[in-house]
Amino acid sequence: MEHFEEWIEWILLNPEMAFKKEPELLEKINKELSLCKPFYKALLIQKIPDHFPKWRNDVDLQFGSKKKELLKDYIKIISIALKEENYSTEEEISAFKKVKNQLAEQLFYWKSMLGDRYKIDVFDNEDFKQNHLYQTIQREFKKVGYYSFVLDSDNVKIYTPELAYLFVNNDLEYFNLDSKVKEVVNRWEFLSMYIEGFKKGVNMFDMEYKIPTSVLYSSNSEQYINDLKFNYHTNKINNKYYGWSYVKHQFPFIFTHKIIEEFGYYSGIVNCVDELVNKYPNQFTDFYNKNEESIGNESKDLKEKILKHFGFFQEKCPRKHKIILNDSDFQNLIKWTVWYYENNLEVPKITEPIKAVNTNKTFVQLAFKYLFKELKIGNTYPKSLFNFYKEAFVPFKKDLRRNFEAVRNNDDVKKLMKLDY
Repeated sequence: MEHFEEWIEWILLNPEMAFKKEPELLEKINKELSLCKPFYKALLIQKIPDHFPKWRNDVDLQFGSKKKELLKDYIKIISIALKEENYSTEEEISAFKKVKNQLAEQLFYWKSMLGDRYKIDVFDNEDFKQNHLYQTIQREFKKVGYYSFVLDSDNVKIYTPELAYLFVNNDLEYFNLDSKVKEVVNRWEFLSMYIEGFKKGVNMFDMEYKIPTSVLYSSNSEQYINDLKFNYHTNKINNKYYGWSYVKHQFPFIFTHKIIEEFGYYSGIVNCVDELVNKYPNQFTDFYNKNEESIGNESKDLKEKILKHFGFFQEKCPRKHKIILNDSDFQNLIKWTVWYYENNLEVPKITEPIKAVNTNKTFVQLAFKYLFKELKIGNTYPKSLFNFYKEAFVPFKKDLRRNFEAVRNNDDVKKLMKLDY
């Protein structure tokens, strides 16, 4: 093939045009590559990371859909290059090993910039908890309170069974909410992102919070321990979670590469704090007891979220054009809902359920389910959620749980509830 080397260089410099305008050329080059000398293919592999500065500059010059298309092209090239099965000769394998980590880092970078949101449908149904793999993970959590994962020289802890299940399961499917495509989870990709975040969290703690042992037994120890406790339980993270330890109680029901890295980051910090507390228990006697300020903030925040997402019940139904609930019924619904979430998802005692609901049943069912997913990120629907819904409304008293669980997505309800996804 004439000008073979120039064509290769052009494709790496202009992947967007190559993928869209020259599909036949790509096929020819692929055939030529299979025939060329191993050292030449090895050289091409080692050169791929060198194009990162130009690619990054090209991305920075774009925005919107154009920027997304460019990111997808770079992701496509690096994903192909990272397939180890593509390399068979000693030269190719050696070249691949030299740049593998660089390519993986660049892939994470591009995917983080793309920001696609993913959702795993199996977590919508409690039945997955009967899975043998999940049961094995749960047993580990009951023993030590976390799941430990070792990859090469990296040892990390994962603090929710759902996240651990995501990282160890080879067969999970996720739904890309942006591309609307279902794919099998590349667990190594997400686990690697988590590990990177975990290591950054450990490094941050070592730089910002690590102190000599002598300080723990000095007059300055109280302030240091109070600062740690505030950050562990109370300090607001990303305007959404309370304290570093949120990673022990939440799972990202809808996640991006960046969110997975953030979970790893705060898990790394939590690991450092827990190790410190376990090493010096006499200095941290009540460390895991939340203070009144933390509890009060969480209660206030909870009510504000419920009012925000259930506020549409005080408005006109877009289909029936009537106010959905009267003031008294609305206030009762808010009161019951706050109680439900503050009392470990127990159904509140309801003596006077709501008799008139001026909207269709599906809207109410989805409102209950969407609110749960917003407040209990990553958790599966408990039986008590259906029982609460049924007890709260007279017209729905005889509803069946299977019908409640079968109700799926409705974007109109999400808009009414002011949800972002």
